Amino acid sequence: MATSTSTSGGGGARPWRTALLTLRDESVASPSPPALLALLRRLLLPPSSPSLAASAAALSPHEVGSDVAFLAEKAAAAAPCAGAADALRGVCHLIREVMCKTNTEIDSSGWLAVLTFLHELVKCSVEGACLKGHCDRTSALNTLSDCLQILRFLSKDLGRCGSLTENSHVLRVLILIISCLQAELNMTDKSNGSGISSHISVSTNNKNQNTWDMEISAFSMMEDILCKIASSMSEVLWQSVVEVLRKVMDSVTARNLIIESSVMSRFYTSFLRCLHFVLSEPKASLSGHVSIQRKSISVVTVHMISLSF
Repeated sequence: MATSTSTSGGGGARPWRTALLTLRDESVASPSPPALLALLRRLLLPPSSPSLAASAAALSPHEVGSDVAFLAEKAAAAAPCAGAADALRGVCHLIREVMCKTNTEIDSSGWLAVLTFLHELVKCSVEGACLKGHCDRTSALNTLSDCLQILRFLSKDLGRCGSLTENSHVLRVLILIISCLQAELNMTDKSNGSGISSHISVSTNNKNQNTWDMEISAFSMMEDILCKIASSMSEVLWQSVVEVLRKVMDSVTARNLIIESSVMSRFYTSFLRCLHFVLSEPKASLSGHVSIQRKSISVVTVHMISLSF
């Protein structure tokens, strides 16, 4: 994250500090989710909101981290409201901008608040958008990019010291993100009339390649987490990972993707490593997932063929 360039007492901090202190003060009365949503819109998402992230750089890392965690907590509480999608995406982008511009120090409970917000954000305002029109899908992809950047900051912050609880929360968010990205890739194929093909070059479409890059990033983070917690994660979480891997595998094998591309080579590598971790540490019977074991052979074959080009 960027280095803070001024002291916490500088006047440049006023926009951020005023907005967050007002949010804290008005949250004391426990406003309803709709009232909280209106408060977030009024305080943090006006046209001048970009100045908020810049002004946060004038505060101490601990103060900024506390504010970010509080903001995430309140945004998550407003997530179930109808019409909250744009506000939640705005808050996510603001948090990402703050993390880019400051040395944000967030403790374990604060990170859990941020992860809860990201989970609610993707579930409530991004998941469905990936199946809608072009504008909605583009906005959803931008938000998923912000989410992945926040998760990268978290990964750097936690390093190898993250708890099982923290890593499990990150994994749940990644599962949702990967599902959304795969839905976008499937929609892009349909809109381009690709259908099922035995030989596709993703480099022909920049947006498509960007989506693949994001999915690779998500699988890379998933791989790192599974390396740490595959042996100790819950059966429910294991089932969720298996299910999202199955969905991605269904898509890959259905299209017989053999691609002479370094992008896709990285995808297959990260994907297969994730698959290895979950199959090596089964938490339940694999009898219901025979197709995964069969299709994994197909995916490995496709990967080896792509490497031969």
